[in-house]
Amino acid sequence: MDDWDEHFYYDLFLDHFKRNPTSVECFQLGQANSEHSRHWFFRGKLVIDGAEMPGDAFRGSEINLKG
Repeated sequence: MDDWDEHFYYDLFLDHFKRNPTSVECFQLGQANSEHSRHWFFRGKLVIDGAEMPGDAFRGSEINLKG
């Protein structure tokens, strides 16, 4: 979760819901916003030992799983 997310959820609960989030809601927000759940994160450049690899990190993990 980044700063934007934290501010968004803070304002959502404070201004919209007008209550604190429950423990379950906090857990879910953490799970839903983890890096492995944000697949766009893996569409970045894949650089190994300073050399940019063809494709992206997501494709690199697919290749390893198929191999």
